[in-house]
Amino acid sequence: MKRDDKGTKNVKFLGGFEREGYGMKDSFKLEDKKPSQKGEIFSIATRDVLTVPPTMSIIGTARTMEKHGFRRIPITDAGTDRVMGIVTTVDIVNLLGGGPKYNLVKNRYQGNLLAAVNGDVKELMEKEVVCVEESETIKDAAKIMIEKGIGGIPIIDKKVRIKGIITERDFVKLLINEADSFEDVLNKKIEEYMSKEVVSTHSTETLGAALRKMLENGFRRLPIVKDDLLIGLVTATTVMQFLGSGKVFEKLVTGDASEIYDLEIKNIMKTDIKTIGPDADMREAAKKINKNDIGGFPVLKDGMLVGIFTETDLLRAIFDVLKSA
Repeated sequence: MKRDDKGTKNVKFLGGFEREGYGMKDSFKLEDKKPSQKGEIFSIATRDVLTVPPTMSIIGTARTMEKHGFRRIPITDAGTDRVMGIVTTVDIVNLLGGGPKYNLVKNRYQGNLLAAVNGDVKELMEKEVVCVEESETIKDAAKIMIEKGIGGIPIIDKKVRIKGIITERDFVKLLINEADSFEDVLNKKIEEYMSKEVVSTHSTETLGAALRKMLENGFRRLPIVKDDLLIGLVTATTVMQFLGSGKVFEKLVTGDASEIYDLEIKNIMKTDIKTIGPDADMREAAKKINKNDIGGFPVLKDGMLVGIFTETDLLRAIFDVLKSA
């Protein structure tokens, strides 16, 4: 198979052990299919994937993500369906001041945020796309997602055409639907898997500084505290919604990106926060994540922030079972 086709040379093909609701899924039963069986990735993955072309604007892409509640969207060639890139909520965080992609605004568009977000999404998209082929296994996908620290992977055929996507949420649903097969994991306390070293910030920190803190620490959520008490939460999805909903433009006067970069984080933080206790079991956590359509929650003990629990933690627990199957 040629790996240097035009427009797809940066796609990374991963699979085996050498190496962010879309549509219809096949049914999956562990009693019928072994988790390591080749080609069963679509038993939990999504087949019908919404994509956008590289010529769509950045703001148009963000609006599409916000409308459909997506945390990632593949960028494909309109004529061939070949994967050319991917945009995630983290890329939006990066663009709005958190990282190197802010240079797109600062340098190419001389700080004009309005002009920048009306540019083609190909300027923002991640071109080094981690993909799996449709013959790979659920276990392969879980391993890659954990090792690469990504929440979803496009699924492609031999011609690099998009055929589906598999995300952390698909694994959460697997855990819930196949509870009997994951009984040992479901009965464990979340404190065994949660992140205990929590990076937080205060409500008057600037948006730019807060987003930079998220990227530098590799987090998709940042708790906002006051006197050690949780008062708000900002996630990568919050930032994407801030752009995709158009609320970002309500904060612009001159159009200069610094007006957003210097905005206090309290202007976009969520205050209606779903939380969980460290003694909750994995079953409760999985159901709350799925029911509330969120990627995770702050963990509170006696009102104090003691950790963060996410879909990634559930994925790690699931993989512990899959790799021993």
